[in-house]
Amino acid sequence: MIRDLPTKLKGLRTNAGYSQAEVAKKIGISPPIISNYESGTKSPSLESLVALAQLYKCSTDYLLGLTDITTRKTLQPFTDEQAMALISFVNNNRTY
Repeated sequence: MIRDLPTKLKGLRTNAGYSQAEVAKKIGISPPIISNYESGTKSPSLESLVALAQLYKCSTDYLLGLTDITTRKTLQPFTDEQAMALISFVNNNRTY
């Protein structure tokens, strides 16, 4: 069993305001499986782990105990106009 995973999963679920049945439906598994994950009697498959991380907007590293940071940082992509402006700026300000 992955250390602290059951506690993390239950905490994330309750903080999100979901029941076990709602989480199960959202990620496409049965409610007893969510119960098993939260009680520590079973570990999630890779697919379920990724689905849970996406649902709770956290990293799989957090769920696996590799980091204590709960939230994922996402970068908004540049618009085409912003990307072209940045490329132009870099090209015009190179020093060799």
